[in-house]
This record gives sequence, C-alpha cells and structure tokens, in this order.
Amino acid sequence: MSVDFGVSDTETGKAMENPKVGDRFSEMFSFYVYVIGLDGNMITTMEGSPPCELPKDGEAKTMTLEQFRKRFAYNSIPGYWVRYVDGGHDVEGWATAGKSMKVFAEDESENDKLKKWAKKAHGLLSFVDDCGGDNGEIRESISKCVKEYNELTA
Repeated sequence: MSVDFGVSDTETGKAMENPKVGDRFSEMFSFYVYVIGLDGNMITTMEGSPPCELPKDGEAKTMTLEQFRKRFAYNSIPGYWVRYVDGGHDVEGWATAGKSMKVFAEDESENDKLKKWAKKAHGLLSFVDDCGGDNGEIRESISKCVKEYNELTA
C-alpha cells in the first residue's frame, strides 16, 4: 500500500525556495508547519503535531529564510524532510494565537559556536573530576577546551 502525499520533491523544493504566507508543509501528516508571516528575509512559521488545534496549540517561530530551509533540510542528501502539502490557508492572527513564540538568532559565528562548545566542555571537566579515578587523557583534552574557552571569554 502506498501513500500519496500530493506533491513531488520538485514542488516541495520550489515552495521552500519561495514560501508564501498560508503554505502548509508536513512530515508524514504527523507534524505540520504553516508559513504565517514573511518580512523581507525573515519568515514566521507555526508548528504543531497532532493531536493539536492550530493555532491555539502551535508554536510560532521566526527565523531567516536560510535558517528555515536549513532547519527542514536533510543533512546528508538533497531535499527536505517536510513536504509541501498545499497553500492558501488563512493564517491571519496566528502569530499571537499560539502557545509560544521563539525567535531564532542570526546564524552564530564560529567564535560563538566555539565558546558554547568550550563552556559545555568546562561542565564536562567538572563531571570527570567528580567521578574520580585516572582520567588523564580525557581530562587533558577537556582542559585544553576549557583553556580556549577562558581565553575567548576573558
């Protein structure tokens, strides 16, 4: 038995490249994404998973168009893990009607990513120390990260 999701990968790609307010995307009808706003390079979506009532139970998310495409793209193969279902939905007022709103920051710089990673390593070092025993190589590797973190945040 096959399920027809209504559109081809090509149509999904076109919709991801040029989303319109009212577009609906889905992942096997178990997760929905509606485009509820566009402003220049910024897009606002409403996401929800059944059983839910949109927009009341949805989560509004604002991000750049690039982040939107990256968020729903496969990591290792071309294409998207959501599929375009249809468009033209009346989504007026949805941005303020959902249960929460999240704004994604602009893409982080490599320096910011390193700082976050090193901060996590700092916490891991504390954990390794608490475990006791001979953890020489692990401790040395983590200590190097902590040193980089301290230099970056000084």
